[in-house]
Amino acid sequence: MATDTGFFEEAQYRFTSNATNPKCITAYILWQHGKYELNTDGSMTLYPFPSDGRIQVQDPCAAVTNLITEYNQQTLYADWGITMDSTRGNYKMQLNRFDGAKMPPMWLMANPPNMLPTQYLTGVNASGQAA
Repeated sequence: MATDTGFFEEAQYRFTSNATNPKCITAYILWQHGKYELNTDGSMTLYPFPSDGRIQVQDPCAAVTNLITEYNQQTLYADWGITMDSTRGNYKMQLNRFDGAKMPPMWLMANPPNMLPTQYLTGVNASGQAA
C-alpha cells in the first residue's frame, strides 16, 4: 500500500514446504513501512524505517518454533504498473522484482489508503521525533 506523498506499508505471508517432512512447513510473516522513491528508469525503491519492521518465523520442527525479530529490507522493483482489471472491476498494481519476476498482484482496497502513521513507530519520543 502506498500514498501519493511517498510512504508505503508492506505485509507479506510466505511459506516454504518440506517434501521430506510435510509437517515441517516454515511460515514467514513480515511487515515494514517507510518511504518509497520512483526512479528515473521506471523502477521503484522501498526505504523502510529501520526500527519498525518485524518478521515472524514459525517452524514446528526447529529448536525455536516461533521467533519474532526486527526486519529491515530495502527493496528494488524493476518496474511496476497499475491497470483496471476488467474481471474484478478494480485497480490492480503489478510489481516486478529486481530480476523481472512478477510478484502477486495487489488490489486497491481503500482510497485513500488506510495506513498506520507515516512516521517511525519504534524509537520515537512523545512529540513523534525519532530517538
